[in-house]
Amino acid sequence: MKKRNNVVLKKISLKDFISVLIDIYEQGADYIDITGTTDEQQDVIGIQVMNDYMREILPEEGGELTDDIINQL
Repeated sequence: MKKRNNVVLKKISLKDFISVLIDIYEQGADYIDITGTTDEQQDVIGIQVMNDYMREILPEEGGELTDDIINQL
């Protein structure tokens, strides 16, 4: 039986996290990879979107997810 590694990230801002997830979804992502870094004051979540996680966006739905947008997130 494979042993599971649990990761607990504490004190993540819900407002910022949810806002980023909405932006990523609206830009066409169906999936994300999440990484985490622990810190004494506040843990940090990293979000990565792979090209194959993206769906095609119709012009009326919005723009496209660029590297600049991903880096800002």
